[in-house]
Amino acid sequence: MTDMDDLSIREAKLDDCMQIVKVHISDINDWLDAHNEFTARYKSLDVTERWMRGGPWMSIETCAIHINNFILKEYKAYVAVLNEKIVGEIEVIPEHEPDPYNKNLYIYVFWIHKNFRGRGIGSNILSHISKFARNLNLNSVITYPEEGSMNFYIKNGFKMLEKYVQIKLLPYDRRIDDVSIEEVPIKTLENIDTSRYYFIIGRYGSSSSMLFNIRDDRFFLPKVNFKYKVYQIAWQDYKAYLVIRKSNIMKPSLYTWIKCDTLSRRIVNIIVKVAAYLANREGLKEIHTCIREDFIAFLNKEFVKIIDGKDIYYYKRQLI
Repeated sequence: MTDMDDLSIREAKLDDCMQIVKVHISDINDWLDAHNEFTARYKSLDVTERWMRGGPWMSIETCAIHINNFILKEYKAYVAVLNEKIVGEIEVIPEHEPDPYNKNLYIYVFWIHKNFRGRGIGSNILSHISKFARNLNLNSVITYPEEGSMNFYIKNGFKMLEKYVQIKLLPYDRRIDDVSIEEVPIKTLENIDTSRYYFIIGRYGSSSSMLFNIRDDRFFLPKVNFKYKVYQIAWQDYKAYLVIRKSNIMKPSLYTWIKCDTLSRRIVNIIVKVAAYLANREGLKEIHTCIREDFIAFLNKEFVKIIDGKDIYYYKRQLI
């Protein structure tokens, strides 16, 4: 019997949070010692300082809040257990978006402890969540991998789906004629039916995952101090929601959901122009976002600047 014969994959529980944190911080050399225990360096940092190195999985406190929020949304978190130790964790969200994503299972986060890579654990986890996706009649598994993980996904049957280009919007002082702009409460985002809204601006995750980050996965982190402004945009038969995120330490960012039957250059240009106008109205020097590659060439270079070397790639594993 080999080590892998003892590998099991099960749903995560709140009691798993300490071990989940150790999986996610295993690549930060001065945070764990040779015995996989937290070091004095780690203990000297406050929760916000840890969070800034990689999100809620960096501390037991924020990890517990996040896992609880995730499960309450009826999303799924799984852990890989080997010889009674958690050696990997994955979180997934069933999605329904317009083409080319359709009904898919989105990998929200996926990490293997650095001491247990190269043993087939990651591939076993992917097989497990692929079975889960098939049981839900989802068509594919989608991920937005880090650069160092792309070969792993390719070996496991993933192919590139789309490319997004990161840009920054500069203030634009002219309002667009006939476009209605209304600031609305953040709870208004609950009205978004992700199957009917295109999420091609600010796509740093799937549609539901970004809405989850904005609406549901909230932490009291005074040093970061996220603040969101939500705008409802209407123009002719089109409708969109623009979300601007500001914080104490991060550059302002933009996320946009567009409701229309067919995307066009014209509607995307108008939405981007409105966002640049809102940047001016909010007194912002710039707003960072990303946009699907095929729209880049048609944007107004007066207020759109490409951030070189920061492209985002989405990969897809077809199931059905």
